[in-house]
Amino acid sequence: MVVVLGLLAIMFSIMQYRSHRSTALESMQRACRATASGIQANLTQMDSVVLNAISSDLTDLINHFSDPDESNLEHFQVRKQITSLLLSQKGFDYTVRQLSIFSSLGTGYGLGDSTGPFTDYLDSDWYNNTMSRNGRKFISVKEDSRHEYLSLSRAYFDNYHNPAGVVECMEFYDDFFSSALQDNLQFNAHIFIYDRDNQIIATNFKDVGSLFPYYDFQSSEPMKLKNTLNGNREYAVYEEIGSEDFLAVMTVSLSELVRPLFHTLFFILGMFAFVFVLGILLSGYMARRISNPIRSIYHFLSDKDSMHSEKLVLEETNIREIDRLTDSINEYIEKSQEQTETIIALHEQEIQTQMLALQSQMNPHFLYNSLASIAEMAREGLADSVMVMTSNISEILRYISSNKEQLIPIGTELDICDKYLECMKIRFGENLQYGFEIDDALWDVMIPKLCIQLLVENAIKSVTKQAPPWKISIIGRIEEDCWKIEVSDNGSGFDAAAMEKLRVQTESILTTHSFPSLQINGSGLLNIFIRFYLIDKAPFIFEYGNRESGGAYVRVGRYIRKEGMV
Repeated sequence: MVVVLGLLAIMFSIMQYRSHRSTALESMQRACRATASGIQANLTQMDSVVLNAISSDLTDLINHFSDPDESNLEHFQVRKQITSLLLSQKGFDYTVRQLSIFSSLGTGYGLGDSTGPFTDYLDSDWYNNTMSRNGRKFISVKEDSRHEYLSLSRAYFDNYHNPAGVVECMEFYDDFFSSALQDNLQFNAHIFIYDRDNQIIATNFKDVGSLFPYYDFQSSEPMKLKNTLNGNREYAVYEEIGSEDFLAVMTVSLSELVRPLFHTLFFILGMFAFVFVLGILLSGYMARRISNPIRSIYHFLSDKDSMHSEKLVLEETNIREIDRLTDSINEYIEKSQEQTETIIALHEQEIQTQMLALQSQMNPHFLYNSLASIAEMAREGLADSVMVMTSNISEILRYISSNKEQLIPIGTELDICDKYLECMKIRFGENLQYGFEIDDALWDVMIPKLCIQLLVENAIKSVTKQAPPWKISIIGRIEEDCWKIEVSDNGSGFDAAAMEKLRVQTESILTTHSFPSLQINGSGLLNIFIRFYLIDKAPFIFEYGNRESGGAYVRVGRYIRKEGMV
């Protein structure tokens, strides 16, 4: 049991690890995708400001501003207009720190952290790179004595589609990446932003002196890597950022990834161990609580004299099945005493008396053996099997002790047979196999009480005389003019002497209309024959013999009259 539970715990841990790893990697992919989307959204916002500026009158005004022939007044008015347009394009979005326009004539103008005209930019790298991109945006990093900026610029064209200048938008570098580099995962993840030259332009990793080249392992699926710089095993997820040749990479070490899982598993395994120990203690307590009254019942039933003279007295166990079993045994004893008194007092009612006597012929060894099995199972702590067996025995005893009806539906009889066989299954385990094949129309057909049960009990006695496996089959069929119930087994079968004796006895009953003396533990088949005879006084079906494949069979049934099945 401990080994099985240990294996189950290991399997559960493996399943939890795989599930947690899959969930964690999906969370990393979503977080990396959100980082890339956030950076792309910021770039799109900056690009919109640049495009709006290009489509405005700024490109014409900057040419006038660069015209040396303009008078001072005209020059002042153009400057005022440029400032107004830049302000309108920049708006009150304080994330945009600088918006500037640069003419190819060598004169530019900006608004923001540096407001005013610009010169000496025609030879700068960022300007020439922007002009060479044929109107596509160019992203670069700039810095002055105070701040570091992320710059996004585009070239604009004249009416002849010749490059006429550049419009540039800048934001603080740290502000641009700060929100995108904040991961909301439950574990500590590192985020890296690479540019088109495989250089890290932003990261939340503090020690950037020497970094593992994650860029070289770019993949659309999560990658498991070994960081050769620190020896850690890590997972990395990648997400491209628009068409900027930027790449977002999110990494997390394996130990960091599984840390929440280990915390959860330690808690679950601790609870499992606690419940396991508690279960053992409770099982021992319940086993003692169940085995003591069961042992008392067993000893009481083993004393046949007391069973017939006094009732079973037990203290209240507060176990419903055992209390019901005690009540059922006492009811059975009381009913048996009443039946005995009724048989003696009403001797003149011959048919009724004979039927009750026949019904009282229950072999008590079933009860003794079952209670012995229950006591053994209780000592082994098999509480569930004890509950099932005691409940079934209670139902069987109630059924046997009831005298209300001598004819009962086949369905009711089969329910009792099923409970009896279930008890035998608990007792013999996989050595015993049984099955039912009953036509639905037979369930309500009436049959003498305990007939099928006695056939099944005889089959059990027959098969258990030889080595297992033991097979018992109960088949019920409706034919054109009759119905039949057959009980067959794979036991040793009838011997010739027993079959001859039964044939002589049945023919004697049909000829003389008198019955031989019947005793407890006598012939169950003859009991069934007499009960059919007492009820019908007419031809009925009673067949028996040995099967070709081994074992015996017994068929009982009645013929169908015009008014219905009887």
